[in-house]
Amino acid sequence: MRLNLGRKISIFFSLIAIGMVLVVALVFYHVVSWNVSELHYRYLEDKAQLIAIEKFEYEEMDSLKYQNLQRSRQNTVPTSKELILNISDKETKKQLCEYLTEEQFEELLSDSIVDFIYNGEDGVALLYYDVKGTYSILVIGPNHYAKAIGRIVGWSLAVLVVIFSVILYFFAHLYAVRSLNEVEKAYRTERLFVNNASHEINNPLTAIQGECDIVLMRDREPEEYRNSLQRISEDVERMINIINQLLNLSSTSEATPEEELEKVDMEALVKEITADYDNISVSVNENFTVLAKYYLLQMAIRNIINNARKYSDDELVSVVVDNPMVKVSDLGIGIPPSEIEHIFDPFYRASNSSGNAGNGIGLALAKTIIEKSNAEITVHSDLGKGTTFCLKFKKV
Repeated sequence: MRLNLGRKISIFFSLIAIGMVLVVALVFYHVVSWNVSELHYRYLEDKAQLIAIEKFEYEEMDSLKYQNLQRSRQNTVPTSKELILNISDKETKKQLCEYLTEEQFEELLSDSIVDFIYNGEDGVALLYYDVKGTYSILVIGPNHYAKAIGRIVGWSLAVLVVIFSVILYFFAHLYAVRSLNEVEKAYRTERLFVNNASHEINNPLTAIQGECDIVLMRDREPEEYRNSLQRISEDVERMINIINQLLNLSSTSEATPEEELEKVDMEALVKEITADYDNISVSVNENFTVLAKYYLLQMAIRNIINNARKYSDDELVSVVVDNPMVKVSDLGIGIPPSEIEHIFDPFYRASNSSGNAGNGIGLALAKTIIEKSNAEITVHSDLGKGTTFCLKFKKV
């Protein structure tokens, strides 16, 4: 389903882009064709001028100029027909109308150079004034250049469009699949988050409702009321704790302004967190400082250490400060290999953690804070032997 949608999206956007490329290619092709055609008309015009000079001015030229004129004419574009017609002749109009329309004939008489097409070939007509009269020079010839250049440009554009289309589709498909993966992951995470949050909050509410219903069924002794209120208080405290962690998780998703960051001494921070614990060993190989929000970083490392203590069955937890890393290791139950990638998802709890209380927010909150502190967190775990969390910071 996801791949089909990704293919549809990539095809859709590829078609739009390819359509735009085709439009540009067609415009380019027609611009090139028009310019080649226009250039051919100007070459024909030059040849018509040379024909007129050779016809009417050769007597005024010396042999050298005449040779140069003939050489220039020979180097012009090939033609299939060359005509010199006297405008004063009554038969001229009838003859010219075989090649020109009425409008083109009038345009020629107004002393304009006329471009026309005759039997699929390009032609140029112009007037030349001589002492003997006014003459019309017509030159007609096939535009071999346009056909050759048109083929070259057309095939080149076609090949480029095909290559571009394949490359574009490939990258569009990769981008669409990657984007859908991110959207799908975000959707799964959000759905899991909402379901688990609803479940975690609903549990204490259900317990409170049930406790109230039981108490209200009949009159009870003061001691029973106190016990019921105590259980309700514990459930309320549990719900408040969940809501507070959710609020912390929400607030830490926003970037901390740089001016609010402070230098945090890692050795002092770790020792402050572990000061009240007996089963934690702290060693400092090389101390370092980081730029972070102090209380947030404290919360993150505390959550990781508390997580290690919770699943270590009172075994010793080791915390090592070694620039630029902090390692928290325990000898607890470990994490199943297939579940390591999910332990930072909100409300996710490993399948072997059911015997320990918790709601699965602590590690998700810790990871968010660590990443906002320009650091990365990695996990290595051996099932039944223990787990090590490694926090790697950027040096200040």
